[in-house]
Amino acid sequence: MYYELCMYLYVQHKARRFCPGGSYVFMKEKIEEYLEWKATYAVRASISYRIWLNRFLEICGEKPIEQYTSNDIVKYKKWLETRYSSYCIQYATVIIKNFFQYYKLR
Repeated sequence: MYYELCMYLYVQHKARRFCPGGSYVFMKEKIEEYLEWKATYAVRASISYRIWLNRFLEICGEKPIEQYTSNDIVKYKKWLETRYSSYCIQYATVIIKNFFQYYKLR
């Protein structure tokens, strides 16, 4: 799971895909869109997802979503390892993976 996410981000980074309209879309905007969608069928999950996605933003910084790389995931995971249990780290990683998969399918 962690490896798949890193590979996905690596491919995205190499491709430097632009969003429709020719401009980058910032992470915060995409998180809000994702959480609105998530809340349509899992309200409680959307609340906890918001916490972990905002932590990712705090650690890796706000930038166009296409500019996140596997280095950002590694940085986030290392930060988590100093503060949380392995269960929480796995949960946070799943949330990030689900977010980037959602964005990829959009």
